[in-house]
Amino acid sequence: MGTSVSEGTDAAAAKEPVRVTMLGKFAIRKGTYTLSQTGGRAKQVWLLIEYLLAHRRLGTSAEKLIEVFWGEDDPCGNPMNTLKNLVYRARTMLQAELHDGGTPFILYSRGSYLWNPDLPCTVDAEEMERLAKAASAPGLPKERRLVLLKKAAACYGGDFLPDSGDASWVVSRAAYFSSLYINCVLKLCALYREKQKYGEIIALCEEAIVHVPFEESVHSALSYAYLGSGQSGKALQHYNYMTDFFYRELGVDVSGDLRELYRRITTSIHEVETNLSAVQRDLREAAVASGAFFCTYETFRNLYRVQARALTRSGESIYVALLSLLDGGGNIPKEPSAAPVIALFKEDILLSLRRGDVVAPYSSAQFIVMLPMIDGKNAEKVMRRIIRRFEGDCRKDDTKIIYKLGPVEPAKR
Repeated sequence: MGTSVSEGTDAAAAKEPVRVTMLGKFAIRKGTYTLSQTGGRAKQVWLLIEYLLAHRRLGTSAEKLIEVFWGEDDPCGNPMNTLKNLVYRARTMLQAELHDGGTPFILYSRGSYLWNPDLPCTVDAEEMERLAKAASAPGLPKERRLVLLKKAAACYGGDFLPDSGDASWVVSRAAYFSSLYINCVLKLCALYREKQKYGEIIALCEEAIVHVPFEESVHSALSYAYLGSGQSGKALQHYNYMTDFFYRELGVDVSGDLRELYRRITTSIHEVETNLSAVQRDLREAAVASGAFFCTYETFRNLYRVQARALTRSGESIYVALLSLLDGGGNIPKEPSAAPVIALFKEDILLSLRRGDVVAPYSSAQFIVMLPMIDGKNAEKVMRRIIRRFEGDCRKDDTKIIYKLGPVEPAKR
């Protein structure tokens, strides 16, 4: 008996491999068709497909899926039926969007659901992991290691399943692949450095800091590459950008290794700047930002000492305040979920102060403030202004601000 045209088409479609992207975005491609997440798609259906693909080497029991997706919060009171309905919707969406009604993408076997193991499938995250592992094989020639590391790093298009980053099982995998990517980048930098290929390091690290902007080691490798290629000015410019970025976003100082980098950069710059206006211009540009001056605690201490010394002659009044954010139990919040509230706390402090005021982090949810040229009565008004702004912006009833306020004592001679 002959094969019909439609049957032949279905057979050809079934043999087409599925290509899955998980790093930077989530998409499934089969032939000329692509299934990607959009605002109109049901999140639970999408999460189920992601989970089964991420665990496609093993089946996942129905009980485990119920625990992952609902715990004890199934709204219908019958989690098994809810799961069956979710699987049905996922199967329907896959077949419709990939225009392949003949392929069973999700199977059920012995109480477990799994992605069809007989379906040809490539996943970028798996490919990255495979290449990175191959590059770590002992005795591998450096050229081959370099090629494998380049391919592994090229697989990383961004965070693992970024649109599902609030799922607990995604968080740990995202951290793993981010760490794997950084490791590949740093190994590549070491191989390029041996050959003094600083241009390759620069291109690699400039791309990497887009994906991992808070990774100090990548910033350091980039600055050293600028330095190695004779671009001392650019190395200094990136160092200044990096330190400002870490102060502004994280409220932390750079490490000792980066201070050594700064020493090497400044030592390599042989030109003597004799134009005072050029220096002043650089200082002015650094002071353009509006709002209070935000710095590290170490910088705050130095500014405090300068002000305390000046008070012995000027007699001006300066106040210092320690503001603390407390949870409903009267404790400093430490959970990762408190980060947005702490960020709002910091923002409201900066917006409530003058440009001449100074703010620094004291702990994870505490900030210390210096208020020059102000008396105690007006300093109290500033504290109340911060609290009113925060209470207006924050909708969490179980958080509050407390503060301690006192004058700066003149330094003793």
